[in-house]
Amino acid sequence: MLMRTSETSDIAPDASIYPSERDERTGGRRLEELAFELMASERRSDAAVKAIKLTERGVRRVFAIDVTRKRAFQWSRELGDWSLLATTATIEDPALAVPLPIEAIVDAAKADLATVRAYRAQRHPEFVAEREEGREEGREEGRQEGRQEGRIDGLRIALRSVATARFGALASPHDARIAAASATELEAWLARVMLADSVDDLLGR
Repeated sequence: MLMRTSETSDIAPDASIYPSERDERTGGRRLEELAFELMASERRSDAAVKAIKLTERGVRRVFAIDVTRKRAFQWSRELGDWSLLATTATIEDPALAVPLPIEAIVDAAKADLATVRAYRAQRHPEFVAEREEGREEGREEGRQEGRQEGRIDGLRIALRSVATARFGALASPHDARIAAASATELEAWLARVMLADSVDDLLGR
């Protein structure tokens, strides 16, 4: 879930974990508990500005994932700076069903970033469609199909990358199931890939 820090700021974490229960006072979504920021070309000082704003609004813990150097950091209110996390460590928190391995998170973030960059460089329909929207009404149906196909391809690539990083090379039957899966199935598997104990557990026997 993406959430801006305020109505007047464009700053928002790249990903958040928040309670499913509605806020009793407003009836809206409750404040996120954990926030994650991806750093590729962004400097740590820029990410620190976001971390400060997020913690000021009440986010309990803020993490930064440096996909280039394969490192992860947690923002320290006491130090006013990022604290480096060991690659072999895990993130444990009451908001998480199970601890999240740092190495798996970094690998997953790097895979997602690589997918986005590859699609942009190839002028994949998922990105091109936004620029072409409105040019030719007769091409609208084709653009919609291209976006859907591109989205599914991206989900497959991301799932294969994260699953391989966690469980090793995928067996042919597993890869075939991913290739034939629908967008709904791929989204469900991606949502629980960090929690599964094996590929069989993830995809179901």
